[in-house]
Amino acid sequence: MITLPGNRFAYSADDGFIRIAKDEEPYSAKPIALLGPNKESIECLVYLKESDLLISLSKDDVLYVWNATTYKLIKTIEGVECAGNNCMCEIDGERVIVGGNKKFNIVNVKEGKIEKTIENRRFGDVYSVMKLRGENCFVLGGDAGQLIVYDQVSQQYKMVQITAASITDIKRIDDETFVTCSKPGYVKVWKY
Repeated sequence: MITLPGNRFAYSADDGFIRIAKDEEPYSAKPIALLGPNKESIECLVYLKESDLLISLSKDDVLYVWNATTYKLIKTIEGVECAGNNCMCEIDGERVIVGGNKKFNIVNVKEGKIEKTIENRRFGDVYSVMKLRGENCFVLGGDAGQLIVYDQVSQQYKMVQITAASITDIKRIDDETFVTCSKPGYVKVWKY
């Protein structure tokens, strides 16, 4: 589930539809809009505030670009591999970073293309992607127990082996601090 302007939120289910609902009293789960369907169930949703776009990525590796106000489908981008529920993050108003199998992609949703693919067999499946320090630095993690820090400016990455288990989630605390969760229940706080 993600928050949208105007006290709205977007969420998805396994049926391939995105539901838009209003956050108001009394609470009602009845959607005000239904977007879709995507061909497969939706793995990730991201809202690009600067361009008012809602981005969805489904299991069939198709990225859908929606207008978040009119709810109209603008375009689809095929071949954007998705590794899991937290595998996509906003870079700026035009681009997202998406984790995949042994790689991650920089996708320009405005132009409808993958700008850059960074691959390394040691990545494993990149399940979690999180922004750190504005739009220039990203932290990625996945099933190989690697923590990947990608610097958008230098276009370089660093890898740190933190566990033998999968990194299941990464959450930002502030511009320089984040926490990782990994199987079987390990939690670690990081300063960058």
